[in-house]
Amino acid sequence: MEIKATIVIPNWNGRHFLKTCLDSLRNQSFKDFEVIIVDNGSTDGSIEYLKKTYREVKVICFTTNRGFSAAVNAGIKNAQGRYIALLNNDTEVDSEWLEKLVSALERHPEVGFCASKMLNYYKHSIIDTIGDGFSRYGIAFKRGARKKDGPRYSSEEYVFGACAGASIYRKELFEEVGLFDEDFFAYLEDIDISFRAQLRGYRCLYVPTA
Repeated sequence: MEIKATIVIPNWNGRHFLKTCLDSLRNQSFKDFEVIIVDNGSTDGSIEYLKKTYREVKVICFTTNRGFSAAVNAGIKNAQGRYIALLNNDTEVDSEWLEKLVSALERHPEVGFCASKMLNYYKHSIIDTIGDGFSRYGIAFKRGARKKDGPRYSSEEYVFGACAGASIYRKELFEEVGLFDEDFFAYLEDIDISFRAQLRGYRCLYVPTA
């Protein structure tokens, strides 16, 4: 039976983050999903902790740290879901996070991927990013970074791209555009894939309720 969504989480020595992140996924209002954690050769007991405490999670293990892009690519290749969400391990998601992202894709057939509203972990009134931007001068930037959250940032809108720390993609986007470029070990890999997706006609939607 088809799973609606897969959540892929890269991990490298992040055992101290996993409880908060995975407990928030257990509390999701939307239930039709699987979780894949790709471990980049952790030495902090992450794998043993996952197998003991979160048996519902599928774990893929690398022997060395191959970087963010290689980790999420391995998760994407093993994903059963129609939609693929990427999530950093140092996050805590709202209980309706996945529901809102899936709903956005189903309401907007022209959209290939979506950006979440990402808030500062320690001060939730401050924005970390509300999607990625790219200036005419060739500079990538976080939209809304370090600004106070409010009505100005609470409407759906098309944006250049999604921060891969909390995003969702249609599986067919990866089938057409390709996976993340592993030359980007970490950082800017999401800008690169946003470029490739936009050039193929896939639009990105910022979903403020996610």
